[in-house]
Amino acid sequence: MLIGIPGVFSEFEQYRLLLYGAVLMAIMILRPQGLIPNVRRSQELEEEDVAQDKWAGAVTADEQAAPVTSPLGEGAG
Repeated sequence: MLIGIPGVFSEFEQYRLLLYGAVLMAIMILRPQGLIPNVRRSQELEEEDVAQDKWAGAVTADEQAAPVTSPLGEGAG
């Protein structure tokens, strides 16, 4: 795939490397597990997503539970 992509953009000789880089970046962003994902790596990414979601939920719950106070005190204003 990496060898064939520059050939596809041969008619855009001036922008070929720019387009090649954009395609590579798009693949990395849209398919972090790769074009043909490894089962083990897919499980690792899924576990990481679950852990991040759990952490984000805990942070949100902590923020909602914390009272909002003025740095100047209650009687200031």
